[in-house]
Amino acid sequence: LRITAVAGLYATGWIAFALVGDSWWTLAVAAFLAVVFGQVALVAHDVAHRQVFRRRRASEVSGRIAGASIGMGYGWWQDKHTRHHANPN
Repeated sequence: LRITAVAGLYATGWIAFALVGDSWWTLAVAAFLAVVFGQVALVAHDVAHRQVFRRRRASEVSGRIAGASIGMGYGWWQDKHTRHHANPN
């Protein structure tokens, strides 16, 4: 349910961006998308911890899609985050 809601908000933000065009309203859309990008990153975080899907392949594919949608290298992030959990702080 959460993934569907975040994906819908993500699509809505980009549709609004396209419809607003060259306007000051683009700033409002950018603020909205900033919040949505944060939510996509949280979904990618949960997927990287394999808390969403039972199978590793489904987690990896969905994590890569989520990461790519916000310009984040999922493989790089997962490696860095795993090392963080091995040696926090």
